[in-house]
Amino acid sequence: MSYLLTAKNLSKQFTQTHGFFSRKKTVIHALDNVSLNITKGTTLAVVGESGSGKSTLARSLIRLVSIDKGKITFNDKDFLSLDSTALKNTRKNIQMIFQDPMESLNARHTVGEILEEPFLIHGIGNAQTRRQSVSKLLDTVGLPARSASRYPFEFSGGQRQRIGIARAIALKPELIICDEPVSALDVSIQSQILNLLMDLQKEFNLAYLFIAHDLAVVKHISDRVAIMYLGKI
Repeated sequence: MSYLLTAKNLSKQFTQTHGFFSRKKTVIHALDNVSLNITKGTTLAVVGESGSGKSTLARSLIRLVSIDKGKITFNDKDFLSLDSTALKNTRKNIQMIFQDPMESLNARHTVGEILEEPFLIHGIGNAQTRRQSVSKLLDTVGLPARSASRYPFEFSGGQRQRIGIARAIALKPELIICDEPVSALDVSIQSQILNLLMDLQKEFNLAYLFIAHDLAVVKHISDRVAIMYLGKI
């Protein structure tokens, strides 16, 4: 079977310093020989308590955190050896949805500017086609086109997460890493966002790495589940 993403033996350590005079150091094994694979169009859920290494894993897979050892393959390419140009091109195919949409959206930019930014970074389209793409993205996630002229603080938590999802799908990625995307939302809103993610998966054949600590949420959305504890699966 051909996998979209494969991670083998990922390890990452952080050093924590304690005390003012003695300066004792503690080594934290955030990732300890973690291996996993993700198939196109499927959802792999990673579940674990706080501090188990879930978010470090997510950030490692998109190279926001450098790993100490291990290998990551994406579309049969060695993801860790890519130069800056190749990495930029590949990152179009790997996007991320964060836990707190208010923290991940630029409060000084309108929603239209936020959603247009991916196209500007990658030099896609002109001003007119980018505006059309923004309107289409908003419609896809269930928000009116007039939302483009408003700012993130004018929306509810669920609506802000829809904006975050719209930004994640803007460049038509193959894989989206969802770092606890519903844990900061009310229970009544969680199911709406989960259903939106599942609908988008069917429409665009998306693969998800879905990080969570709620087994009920995971049962609803995942094809396979990996349990993390103290940096291990």
